[in-house]
Amino acid sequence: MSTHLPGISRAHTELLGILPQTPNPEPETLQHIIVTETARHSLIRQMYLTGQYRWGIVFGEREGEILSITHFAPNAPHYENPERQPFTRDTRYLLGYADSLLAAHHGQVDWAGHWLVRPNSQSMTLQEEMVWLKEASDQGHIDSQTPLITAGWQDGEIVINAYKFIDGDPVRLSVTD
Repeated sequence: MSTHLPGISRAHTELLGILPQTPNPEPETLQHIIVTETARHSLIRQMYLTGQYRWGIVFGEREGEILSITHFAPNAPHYENPERQPFTRDTRYLLGYADSLLAAHHGQVDWAGHWLVRPNSQSMTLQEEMVWLKEASDQGHIDSQTPLITAGWQDGEIVINAYKFIDGDPVRLSVTD
């Protein structure tokens, strides 16, 4: 039996398993990602923390086929030990993060996907991305509406890629940053 409550975000649904009182309509097919300047800066800060995989939750606002990413949240506080494996998460930390963003953005920003950066912050090869996409898909973290964003440095420039899964196959999304 699921509990339905009004004013529940996707973050609450993902982390606590509670559902809104009235289900949200299925959004249009995700086609394009826009990375806002604020989000880009938060991602770059994460990329300077080298030595282990960095990953977390993408927060943003959907409008039709477009997801505008506003925040790249880390999966847990930076000081946390021991190191976690990619796609594990600290539920209490992420609920607090989500609640603060929802309040600051008047409910317009919500959980929208996941992100991942290599330990050396260099961009991933396509083969590496496919391995992580399968892992994220197998764990139920990405689907046709929930992308995985990968990022890294290449020749001094940041490279941001986004993928979704449709019928078990990865599909690359266009990204503007």
